[in-house]
Amino acid sequence: MSSAYFNTLNYSLANEDTALELGILPEQRRHVLSVAGSGARVLPLFAKSPQRLTCVDLSQEQLFLTELRIESARVLSR
Repeated sequence: MSSAYFNTLNYSLANEDTALELGILPEQRRHVLSVAGSGARVLPLFAKSPQRLTCVDLSQEQLFLTELRIESARVLSR
């Protein structure tokens, strides 16, 4: 990430509660887009059975962490 990103306030909310998203997201959506963050907001969205869930984030590390959480849940759920 460029140093310019860190010169201003970009994301100040550290709320990892997915209750709002789960409350408004209909079941079995075709495509859901979510900010990856630490992955804690993404995992519960799978409960709504989207056909496709796309995660975006400026940080490659956050995307990796989200992917790690998703794969861990998949493997450990067997």
